[in-house]
Amino acid sequence: MIKKTITVGRAPENDKVFNLPDISGKHARIHLLEDGMFKVEDLNSANGTYVNGYRIKSSTVSADDEVRLSANLIIDLPVLFEIRQGTIVKDANAQPNKTNPNDFTKEFAKLEKVYLDYKKNKKKILVTNQRKQIFVRTGFMAIPLVFTLVFRNIHISGASIVLAGIAQLFTGNMKHLDKLEELDNDFKVRYVCPNDKCRQFLSHNSWTVWHNTGECPRCKAIFNKEKL
Repeated sequence: MIKKTITVGRAPENDKVFNLPDISGKHARIHLLEDGMFKVEDLNSANGTYVNGYRIKSSTVSADDEVRLSANLIIDLPVLFEIRQGTIVKDANAQPNKTNPNDFTKEFAKLEKVYLDYKKNKKKILVTNQRKQIFVRTGFMAIPLVFTLVFRNIHISGASIVLAGIAQLFTGNMKHLDKLEELDNDFKVRYVCPNDKCRQFLSHNSWTVWHNTGECPRCKAIFNKEKL
């Protein structure tokens, strides 16, 4: 049975032990999510946990993202969870076998899903919050009408104002903003140039825009086969 959560670090009580001096005793906790993604959480390690070169506290990643413990230990998440066979620790100095060292067209193609998922999930958060606001406000504003029908002689204009204020408090919560911030943070460490020597964030320009541009403005990694 595949474990859903694995702790990694130097201490023997971890699920996976890396006995290296730059790895903390309890370095990170990694969760296997239902959709095949992974949630990586740094456990206040001394030297940090990195996704695609960016130090993170918590981030949701895929098998295509590079996850490092400290500066040098790259781990293969599907192998760690025994989803596939192989070596857990990747060679940090390994060079991809490419005819053209600037050809990152295959790696860049995978970023289309990263961008589309980001847009889809952002819209879902915003729409859900909007619907919740409408539902709560409608419910609160209906209460004075009920009182009017039941207690016809009671003056309720003041109650209407109070209830409207309460409705605003309920619908003005910050949970959706927290979700948007988490989504943005994940996007900024995943929607990056696939060249591991660059990892420049590709801003919020669409995948199509970058595909048409054809290359990374920083390292000149090639995104579009027409540029080869």
